[in-house]
Amino acid sequence: MIVEKGKRLFVIAAFSIIFILFLSIILGLAFRKQVAEKKTQAAIKQAHQINWEEIYPYNTTIELVDNNAMPEVIDNSIMSKVDKIVQKIKNASIKNWTMFLYNYEDIAKLGYIINSRLTDPSVGVIYVKLKNGHWIIPQQSKISLSDAKSIIVLYASLQQYLQKNGIPFLYFFTPLNECAVDNELPNGVISYSNENNDTYIEAAKYYNVDYVDLRTSLHQDNLDHYSMFYATDHHWTVEAGLWAASKIIKEINSRYGFSMPDPYEAGPYQSVRYEKAEFGSAGQGVTKYVVQPEDLVIPYPQFKTNYRLEIPNKGIDTTGSFEEIFIDNKTLQEVISQGGGYAFEAILYGNMPYVKISNYNNPNGPKILMIRDSFAVCVAPYLAESCSELVLIDTRVSYGVFSGSIISCINDFKPNVVLALLNVPQAIVLNK
Repeated sequence: MIVEKGKRLFVIAAFSIIFILFLSIILGLAFRKQVAEKKTQAAIKQAHQINWEEIYPYNTTIELVDNNAMPEVIDNSIMSKVDKIVQKIKNASIKNWTMFLYNYEDIAKLGYIINSRLTDPSVGVIYVKLKNGHWIIPQQSKISLSDAKSIIVLYASLQQYLQKNGIPFLYFFTPLNECAVDNELPNGVISYSNENNDTYIEAAKYYNVDYVDLRTSLHQDNLDHYSMFYATDHHWTVEAGLWAASKIIKEINSRYGFSMPDPYEAGPYQSVRYEKAEFGSAGQGVTKYVVQPEDLVIPYPQFKTNYRLEIPNKGIDTTGSFEEIFIDNKTLQEVISQGGGYAFEAILYGNMPYVKISNYNNPNGPKILMIRDSFAVCVAPYLAESCSELVLIDTRVSYGVFSGSIISCINDFKPNVVLALLNVPQAIVLNK
């Protein structure tokens, strides 16, 4: 009898654990969805303070490159079909659960805390801890070559327009927080992050888009991939941003005959460490009960700098040195006093629709326009050291929301070079 009772208790406990894990997965998905929606609404509300389309109207129609269908291998395997079914179930689960759950942000976080106490916390559906301690959101679905083409063809069309006007275009694929060479995924976890990036690059090759794969550049420089990224976030570090600015300038110089100075050669830097300041999206998703904040290090120039910074939707138009205008010290100190948070976004005020930097110490340097995402936050201040003017536009609906015409902005600014620096290629609107 005692044995039978023990078996029943074991079965009940096992089912309870399975139910809790399932619930934590569903709530984790719901939490991620709600956070994304809140960021989208906040960004749209903020961006609507300025009518970008009124400033940069769609008054120039450009010719689009023909998006011919590419031969593509269709995966009809059983595993592929199962994967598609699982994705549909996930999406349906998110949609249905979020309608009835009250305050499910906190419930989802509780799910991660419980999960971390009951099982190996490295294995999850939303946030996964790599063997080296870094947290990621694995990409669990492959992007098709056709879908990759539908986005990259827009950059091919932009490049075609720019070339007709004598302006070079160069697309930079940033590294991901998962290394393509050193696979640190725990057993049983699959991620297609780098494979999807390869698919985008294959589409870029098809359309002859000029590009640089910074994943390759990183390893060519014998750098440790993971030391270039935060452990609690998907962003690369500020030191990596300085390295990226140097690589970008070297590529521009070698390809287009410019002689832009390398930021590394501009003078010495002093790295200031803000202890336990950075606590990225993955960290906040799994909570401080599971992982702790990490240090934010910013290399400050120890040579004279003099810039003008314009961020219209924040009402910023100011001049000063690197440390005076590129770092939002108020936000940074608030984050530190709160025990860590999105300290990374204190640099250049995070994700802004439109940013213009004028370098008064290099008035004869080239003018650069960059289509960017959040990875450019820590690159732009160092890239600006080698330009006369640098304009950044972020067209992402969920963050930057530059809704004006990219072509009109280019025609108005008259850059010498146009760049794209994106962690994941974004669809851009060229004609309207």
